[in-house]
Amino acid sequence: MSLESLTEAVRATARAKPDFPYCVLLRVTDYGHIRWDGTATPPAISNDEGPAETVIGLEAGTLEAILAGRLDPGEAWMDGLFEVEGSTTAAIALGQLFLPEGPETA
Repeated sequence: MSLESLTEAVRATARAKPDFPYCVLLRVTDYGHIRWDGTATPPAISNDEGPAETVIGLEAGTLEAILAGRLDPGEAWMDGLFEVEGSTTAAIALGQLFLPEGPETA
C-alpha cells in the first residue's frame, strides 16, 4: 500500500467514527506521516507532520494489517510492532476505532 492509500483508509475510518477528541501523528517508517486531528470538525486527516499529543511509530505493513482488520492493535502494541510517544489514552482510543466493531462504550 502507498502512503496515499493508507491515508485514505485512515480518512475513511475518521468519517465513519468521528468521535475521537485527540490529535495523533502516525509516523509510518519509510513512507511519511498521517496526522489525525480529531479536535477539528470534521476530523482532519493529512500527511502533515504537525503537532500532536501522541506519536505512533510503525511500519507500513503493520498499519495496513491493522486497517484491514487482520491485526488487532492491542496485540500489535503488546508484540512491540509499534511505539507510542505521548498519551497512551489517545493511542488506545485510536486502536479501538480501527477494530471492526468500533470503540467500546464506557
